[in-house]
Amino acid sequence: MIRLLGLRCWCGWIGLPIILFLLPISVFSQTPGTLKWAFLTGGGIYSSPAIDSDGTIYVGSWDNNLYAINPDGTLKWIFSTDGMISSSPSIGSDRTIYIYPNSGKLYAINPDGTQKWVLAGCPGAYSATFGFDNTIYIGFCHNLYAINPNSSLKWTFPLYFYHKVAPVIGPDETIYIGDNDGKLYAINPDGIVIWAVRISAPQYPWPMPIWASASIDSTGTIYVGTDDGGSKGNLFAINPDGSIKWSFLTGAIWCAPAIGTERTIYVGSYYEKLYSINHDGTLNWAVPIEGPAHSSPAIGSDSTIYISPRHGHLYAFNPDGTLQWKFPFDGSSYSAPVIGSDGTIYFGSASGNLYAIYTSSSGLADSDWPMWLHDERHTGRSECKKIEVDDILEFFDMSVEQGTLVGEGPGKSDRGRTKALRNIIETAKDFIEVGDIESACQQLLGAYKRCDGLPIPPDFVGGDAAPGLADMIQDLMDSLGCS
Repeated sequence: MIRLLGLRCWCGWIGLPIILFLLPISVFSQTPGTLKWAFLTGGGIYSSPAIDSDGTIYVGSWDNNLYAINPDGTLKWIFSTDGMISSSPSIGSDRTIYIYPNSGKLYAINPDGTQKWVLAGCPGAYSATFGFDNTIYIGFCHNLYAINPNSSLKWTFPLYFYHKVAPVIGPDETIYIGDNDGKLYAINPDGIVIWAVRISAPQYPWPMPIWASASIDSTGTIYVGTDDGGSKGNLFAINPDGSIKWSFLTGAIWCAPAIGTERTIYVGSYYEKLYSINHDGTLNWAVPIEGPAHSSPAIGSDSTIYISPRHGHLYAFNPDGTLQWKFPFDGSSYSAPVIGSDGTIYFGSASGNLYAIYTSSSGLADSDWPMWLHDERHTGRSECKKIEVDDILEFFDMSVEQGTLVGEGPGKSDRGRTKALRNIIETAKDFIEVGDIESACQQLLGAYKRCDGLPIPPDFVGGDAAPGLADMIQDLMDSLGCS
């Protein structure tokens, strides 16, 4: 069917107040590798930006603030926290933004910049990711936490000495996280460990930490890098059952790999190289880069590979490893680049600037894992599981309970319209259960039109969760083959 919205499948110290400045830059060219705009914050940016469905860019700064910036580089709002922000924001399906300052709190922030809730934790820099049921996964205080969207605790899993690695979620909902004991853990959605395999520096009796998050391809293979001490490190490919598929010797790896088309893996090393590795573990190519790779590559829709190593330049490489262009920036970079839907690439630097750069891409690559934590919202989720009507109804009820999905209509009709929309979805479920897919598609299309944000026909519901509901209905229609 023709997609009506064109969104993704449903499937990372105390400072003083600083005045902000938008750099007075005029851009007359859209040549790839040239500056679109730069936004100067009051502190260094060690956070990787995230992008919302409306194009808003979120990034944290060492001036204690989370910034919401419009696609044209103007300020939308600022949310002040009680500590420097080194971690990266993540965006939930209801557009809630989650950020964890170094001071040790998990903030949930509404899309308008108001606080939704806050949870106390431990000092550090940790990024959240999300399960298919919208559970928030984040590691701090020597534990992996599973937190419900209303801030209630679901479960905890003890870790050896957790070191700021964001968890990722596979297509079967398994959670994968590396730890300071050199092991990669696979954990069920109920918090029970499935397996743990030591991959970092197995030749030593003492553990070496796993510094970076994993990435997952469409076969369920998990890719993660290690620092084995000295100048050594490996990229590991691990099967879903925990057995090692292969390893490839590199320099120490401190950032997550990205996966391009044909399941090619791209990863930077601390010893100033970008590697392209085939999915069978053989080398495709390796090229030098200026500085250690502290951040992951991102892959554009035209298969261009972008990476911002620590010293001085954002690089754009062609799929064959030749240099397309490089953009010089002030300061050092620890910020993984993210690509917007129009192809603009965003990254931060320790100088405090958030840069927006023109590229030849028209968005992220349509590949298994094109950037750090999978996508521009940093969901950390792998390819889609097949969505069911019950998933939609659960999301519907949870959003109504939290007030992020509200009825729309004149007078007292708003509550009735919410109930009517739910009834339409339930009717579609009944048709699916008896095998009448054509009738189910008609019901689902009717439900979609009542939450799609278009004026005709009038929506039955609105609120921050409405776009997510529409996306889920659309994905179900796609999986059913609705025309």
